[in-house]
Amino acid sequence: MKRISLRLLPIFLILGILLTGCKKEEHSIEFSDKSLEQSPENRKIMQEYLKENYSAIDLEDESEFKDLAIMDSDIEGKEIFLTAELHGTEANEQLNTKFLKYFKEKTDFKYYLCELPYSDAYFINKYLDTGDIKILEEIYKPLKGTFGWNKDGYNHWKKLYEYNNTLPKESRIEVIGVDIEHQPINAYKFLVDVLPDKEAPEEIKTVIDKIKSTFKDLDKFDEAFAQCSKE
Repeated sequence: MKRISLRLLPIFLILGILLTGCKKEEHSIEFSDKSLEQSPENRKIMQEYLKENYSAIDLEDESEFKDLAIMDSDIEGKEIFLTAELHGTEANEQLNTKFLKYFKEKTDFKYYLCELPYSDAYFINKYLDTGDIKILEEIYKPLKGTFGWNKDGYNHWKKLYEYNNTLPKESRIEVIGVDIEHQPINAYKFLVDVLPDKEAPEEIKTVIDKIKSTFKDLDKFDEAFAQCSKE
């Protein structure tokens, strides 16, 4: 029997480690927030704890969860689950997929919160609903030159689409973006995509028409976007 509750449905969160003033170095991450540093004593305690409480994860088999059984008792009765990542690391997406399937099997969570802009999540959900690979390709084009521009992340969404199709429609996973808009062109495409087909009211018709006309010439997007923002 399903519970009727005002509490959140089980949610799986994938959040990057967002720390104040972090900057990329050649072989390390440097944190400028001194409050995050641990004393030698506390660091030793954590190291000793981790030596006794860990499990090697098999990334070759994303549907085998014996290696994650160490968490079984910890997630009982819980509704929100967080995992972390380090940008630009290949294992991120393998771990994401394995954790996603594990938490789904154990808790039947519905919402997958990611460190993604809202607009990206909107289009990813459209892709998950339709299987139209062109939607996924279009949101990845503006990511070139960023950590997000990688085949692992791209293939992660393809795997999620395939996995979702093995689930009943009402249980399929939905993606929710909780990051700021990093690619204005994707945010702009979102604005256009959600515009209703009917004629806009006279009070805002000029603005809506300008948004639509700008969208038709994406080769000049940056210049047009800046001009629209000023107006």
